[in-house]
Amino acid sequence: MLEETVIGEKVGGNVGGDHENGDSHLLFDDIKYICNSTGLITESLQKGFDVAQLPNGDIIVTEIKVVNVQYSWDKVKQKMVRISQT
Repeated sequence: MLEETVIGEKVGGNVGGDHENGDSHLLFDDIKYICNSTGLITESLQKGFDVAQLPNGDIIVTEIKVVNVQYSWDKVKQKMVRISQT
């Protein structure tokens, strides 16, 4: 059964064969797997994520979240104070 595809998490499943016993080549012949994995891979790459498709058919999507924090010097408090975060 093919698990729900969620961006940013390891996804995959056991479609068309027992990927633990080396029958993953059957997985790549399954049209439903091909359509779902192609969409996931394409969408992930368009968003700039790193994608790895393992020999057993699992797909690993790696995303990195960048957080910008701006600090300013507060003359009264005599310390750096956070003024924004995006």
